[in-house]
Amino acid sequence: MQHLRTHIVLLTSTIAVLAGLITTAPAHAAPARSPATAQATTVLTCQPLDFNLGDLFNLMNTTLSGFAPSHGTPVTVTSNSDLTMAGLIAGRDALNTAIMNTPGKKIIFGYSRGAQIASEWLRYYAKSPDAPAAGELSFVLIGNPQRRLGGAPGMTLDGVQLLATPDNTKYTVTDLSRRWDGWANTDNWPDGASVSASNYLNTVGRWIIHSNYTQQSINSPANMTRAVVGHTTYVVTP
Repeated sequence: MQHLRTHIVLLTSTIAVLAGLITTAPAHAAPARSPATAQATTVLTCQPLDFNLGDLFNLMNTTLSGFAPSHGTPVTVTSNSDLTMAGLIAGRDALNTAIMNTPGKKIIFGYSRGAQIASEWLRYYAKSPDAPAAGELSFVLIGNPQRRLGGAPGMTLDGVQLLATPDNTKYTVTDLSRRWDGWANTDNWPDGASVSASNYLNTVGRWIIHSNYTQQSINSPANMTRAVVGHTTYVVTP
Protein backbone atom coordinates (compact mmCIF):
# COMPACT_ATOMS: atom_id res chain seq x y z
CA MET A 1 0.00 0.00 0.00
CA GLN A 2 2.87 2.37 0.81
CA HIS A 3 4.36 1.73 -2.63
CA LEU A 4 0.99 2.40 -4.29
CA ARG A 5 0.64 5.69 -2.42
CA THR A 6 4.15 6.64 -3.45
CA HIS A 7 3.33 5.86 -7.09
CA ILE A 8 0.16 7.95 -6.98
CA VAL A 9 1.96 10.86 -5.31
CA LEU A 10 4.77 10.86 -7.87
CA LEU A 11 2.37 10.53 -10.80
CA THR A 12 0.30 13.44 -9.51
CA SER A 13 3.46 15.48 -9.02
CA THR A 14 4.44 14.72 -12.60
CA ILE A 15 1.10 16.02 -13.86
CA ALA A 16 1.62 19.17 -11.80
CA VAL A 17 5.06 19.72 -13.27
CA LEU A 18 3.67 19.24 -16.77
CA ALA A 19 1.03 21.84 -15.99
CA GLY A 20 3.79 24.16 -14.90
CA LEU A 21 5.52 23.71 -18.24
CA ILE A 22 2.86 25.67 -20.06
CA THR A 23 2.79 28.66 -17.73
CA THR A 24 3.90 31.91 -19.24
CA ALA A 25 7.56 32.73 -19.45
CA PRO A 26 8.94 35.45 -17.18
CA ALA A 27 7.99 38.95 -18.21
CA HIS A 28 11.61 40.03 -17.93
CA ALA A 29 14.30 38.82 -20.26
CA ALA A 30 16.96 36.42 -19.05
CA PRO A 31 20.10 38.28 -17.97
CA ALA A 32 22.79 38.57 -20.59
CA ARG A 33 25.68 36.16 -20.42
CA SER A 34 29.11 37.37 -19.52
CA PRO A 35 31.25 36.42 -22.54
CA ALA A 36 34.31 35.84 -20.40
CA THR A 37 32.64 33.20 -18.25
CA ALA A 38 29.49 31.86 -19.91
CA GLN A 39 31.17 30.70 -23.10
CA ALA A 40 33.60 28.58 -21.10
CA THR A 41 30.92 27.03 -18.88
CA THR A 42 28.53 24.18 -19.61
CA VAL A 43 25.28 23.98 -17.66
CA LEU A 44 24.27 20.33 -17.45
CA THR A 45 20.52 20.35 -16.85
CA CYS A 46 18.73 17.54 -15.00
CA GLN A 47 14.99 17.78 -15.55
CA PRO A 48 12.09 17.03 -13.23
CA LEU A 49 10.01 13.93 -13.82
CA ASP A 50 8.31 15.12 -17.01
CA PHE A 51 8.98 12.25 -19.41
CA ASN A 52 11.37 14.56 -21.31
CA LEU A 53 8.53 16.88 -22.31
CA GLY A 54 10.54 19.66 -20.69
CA ASP A 55 12.58 19.81 -23.88
CA LEU A 56 9.42 20.52 -25.87
CA PHE A 57 8.54 23.45 -23.62
CA ASN A 58 12.14 24.63 -23.12
CA LEU A 59 11.60 24.13 -19.39
CA MET A 60 15.16 24.13 -18.09
CA ASN A 61 16.15 27.17 -20.16
CA THR A 62 13.33 29.33 -18.77
CA THR A 63 13.28 28.05 -15.18
CA LEU A 64 14.83 30.26 -12.50
CA SER A 65 14.59 33.34 -14.74
CA GLY A 66 16.63 31.73 -17.47
CA PHE A 67 19.45 30.58 -15.19
CA ALA A 68 20.88 27.94 -17.53
CA PRO A 69 21.43 29.99 -20.72
CA SER A 70 22.57 33.03 -18.72
CA HIS A 71 25.31 31.05 -16.98
CA GLY A 72 26.70 28.99 -19.84
CA THR A 73 25.79 26.60 -22.63
CA PRO A 74 22.85 24.41 -21.56
CA VAL A 75 23.15 20.68 -22.26
CA THR A 76 20.34 18.31 -21.27
CA VAL A 77 21.38 15.18 -19.38
CA THR A 78 19.50 12.07 -20.50
CA SER A 79 16.79 11.17 -17.99
CA ASN A 80 14.29 8.37 -17.45
CA SER A 81 10.89 7.85 -15.85
CA ASP A 82 11.81 4.75 -13.81
CA LEU A 83 10.76 5.49 -10.23
CA THR A 84 12.68 2.59 -8.69
CA MET A 85 16.12 2.91 -7.15
CA ALA A 86 17.55 1.40 -10.33
CA GLY A 87 16.07 4.30 -12.30
CA LEU A 88 17.61 6.84 -9.94
CA ILE A 89 20.98 5.10 -10.20
CA ALA A 90 20.70 5.10 -14.00
CA GLY A 91 20.10 8.85 -13.88
CA ARG A 92 23.05 9.31 -11.55
CA ASP A 93 25.34 7.36 -13.85
CA ALA A 94 24.10 9.25 -16.93
CA LEU A 95 24.98 12.48 -15.13
CA ASN A 96 28.42 11.13 -14.29
CA THR A 97 29.01 10.24 -17.94
CA ALA A 98 28.01 13.77 -18.95
CA ILE A 99 30.30 15.29 -16.34
CA MET A 100 33.28 13.17 -17.33
CA ASN A 101 32.75 13.84 -21.04
CA THR A 102 32.36 17.61 -20.70
CA PRO A 103 35.56 19.66 -20.60
CA GLY A 104 35.95 22.93 -18.74
CA LYS A 105 33.78 24.39 -16.01
CA LYS A 106 30.41 22.80 -15.39
CA ILE A 107 27.31 23.73 -13.41
CA ILE A 108 24.83 20.97 -12.60
CA PHE A 109 21.33 22.49 -12.62
CA GLY A 110 18.83 20.02 -11.16
CA TYR A 111 15.11 20.52 -10.61
CA SER A 112 13.00 18.17 -8.46
CA ARG A 113 13.88 14.63 -9.62
CA GLY A 114 16.83 16.19 -11.42
CA ALA A 115 18.00 17.51 -8.04
CA GLN A 116 17.64 14.00 -6.64
CA ILE A 117 19.82 12.62 -9.43
CA ALA A 118 22.43 15.27 -8.64
CA SER A 119 22.12 14.36 -4.95
CA GLU A 120 22.94 10.75 -5.68
CA TRP A 121 25.93 11.83 -7.80
CA LEU A 122 27.24 13.82 -4.83
CA ARG A 123 26.77 10.80 -2.58
CA TYR A 124 28.41 8.25 -4.87
CA TYR A 125 30.91 10.07 -7.08
CA ALA A 126 32.01 13.25 -5.27
CA LYS A 127 34.90 11.53 -3.52
CA SER A 128 36.03 9.45 -6.49
CA PRO A 129 39.71 9.89 -7.40
CA ASP A 130 38.78 11.04 -10.91
CA ALA A 131 36.02 13.43 -9.82
CA PRO A 132 36.44 16.99 -11.16
CA ALA A 133 38.24 19.55 -9.05
CA ALA A 134 36.14 21.74 -6.79
CA GLY A 135 36.77 24.78 -8.97
CA GLU A 136 35.57 22.97 -12.08
CA LEU A 137 32.16 21.77 -10.91
CA SER A 138 29.31 23.33 -8.92
CA PHE A 139 25.64 22.61 -8.33
CA VAL A 140 22.38 24.56 -8.30
CA LEU A 141 19.46 22.49 -7.03
CA ILE A 142 15.85 23.71 -6.93
CA GLY A 143 12.73 22.05 -5.54
CA ASN A 144 14.93 19.31 -4.11
CA PRO A 145 12.89 16.68 -2.20
CA GLN A 146 16.13 15.31 -0.69
CA ARG A 147 17.20 18.69 0.66
CA ARG A 148 18.50 18.07 4.18
CA LEU A 149 16.87 21.17 5.64
CA GLY A 150 13.18 21.04 4.81
CA GLY A 151 13.05 18.23 2.27
CA ALA A 152 10.81 15.16 2.16
CA PRO A 153 12.98 12.39 0.65
CA GLY A 154 10.47 9.54 0.95
CA MET A 155 11.07 6.22 -0.78
CA THR A 156 11.55 4.95 -4.29
CA LEU A 157 8.76 2.96 -5.89
CA ASP A 158 10.48 -0.29 -4.86
CA GLY A 159 10.70 0.78 -1.23
CA VAL A 160 14.25 2.10 -0.87
CA GLN A 161 14.47 4.93 1.64
CA LEU A 162 16.13 7.98 0.10
CA LEU A 163 18.73 9.93 2.05
CA ALA A 164 19.38 13.64 2.37
CA THR A 165 21.58 15.35 -0.19
CA PRO A 166 25.17 15.35 1.13
CA ASP A 167 26.30 18.79 2.23
CA ASN A 168 29.83 17.81 3.25
CA THR A 169 31.49 17.51 -0.16
CA LYS A 170 34.14 19.75 -1.71
CA TYR A 171 31.68 21.16 -4.24
CA THR A 172 29.82 24.45 -4.00
CA VAL A 173 26.08 23.74 -3.87
CA THR A 174 23.22 26.24 -3.86
CA ASP A 175 20.07 24.41 -2.75
CA LEU A 176 17.08 26.67 -3.37
CA SER A 177 13.46 26.12 -2.39
CA ARG A 178 10.39 28.25 -2.84
CA ARG A 179 8.90 29.39 0.45
CA TRP A 180 5.76 27.27 0.00
CA ASP A 181 7.23 24.31 -1.88
CA GLY A 182 5.63 21.29 -0.24
CA TRP A 183 8.48 18.97 -1.22
CA ALA A 184 11.49 21.12 -0.34
CA ASN A 185 10.40 23.37 2.55
CA THR A 186 8.10 20.99 4.38
CA ASP A 187 8.92 22.35 7.84
CA ASN A 188 7.59 25.80 6.90
CA TRP A 189 10.82 27.70 7.49
CA PRO A 190 11.15 30.41 8.69
CA ASP A 191 7.81 30.44 10.51
CA GLY A 192 7.79 26.87 11.78
CA ALA A 193 5.22 24.12 11.77
CA SER A 194 1.49 24.70 12.11
CA VAL A 195 -1.61 22.81 11.07
CA SER A 196 -2.70 25.42 8.53
CA ALA A 197 0.79 25.67 7.02
CA SER A 198 1.08 21.90 6.80
CA ASN A 199 -2.27 21.64 5.02
CA TYR A 200 -1.24 24.30 2.52
CA LEU A 201 2.20 22.80 1.89
CA ASN A 202 0.76 19.31 1.36
CA THR A 203 -1.79 20.51 -1.18
CA VAL A 204 -1.03 23.75 -3.01
CA GLY A 205 2.64 23.57 -2.08
CA ARG A 206 3.16 20.14 -3.62
CA TRP A 207 0.90 20.26 -6.63
CA ILE A 208 1.14 23.87 -7.79
CA ILE A 209 4.02 25.83 -6.26
CA HIS A 210 6.57 23.04 -6.63
CA SER A 211 5.81 22.83 -10.34
CA ASN A 212 6.80 26.39 -11.21
CA TYR A 213 10.14 28.08 -10.53
CA THR A 214 9.97 30.25 -13.65
CA GLN A 215 9.87 33.68 -11.98
CA GLN A 216 12.33 32.96 -9.18
CA SER A 217 15.96 34.08 -9.40
CA ILE A 218 19.13 32.86 -7.76
CA ASN A 219 20.15 36.50 -7.22
CA SER A 220 16.84 37.91 -5.98
CA PRO A 221 17.22 40.35 -3.06
CA ALA A 222 14.13 38.68 -1.57
CA ASN A 223 15.98 35.37 -1.16
CA MET A 224 16.68 34.25 2.40
CA THR A 225 19.71 32.22 3.44
CA ARG A 226 18.51 29.50 5.76
CA ALA A 227 21.91 28.03 6.55
CA VAL A 228 25.39 27.52 5.20
CA VAL A 229 26.76 24.05 5.84
CA GLY A 230 30.23 23.41 4.50
CA HIS A 231 30.11 24.48 0.86
CA THR A 232 26.30 24.19 0.66
CA THR A 233 24.07 27.25 0.94
CA TYR A 234 20.41 26.61 1.70
CA VAL A 235 18.22 29.33 0.19
CA VAL A 236 14.49 29.97 0.53
CA THR A 237 12.92 32.21 -2.10
CA PRO A 238 9.38 33.64 -2.38
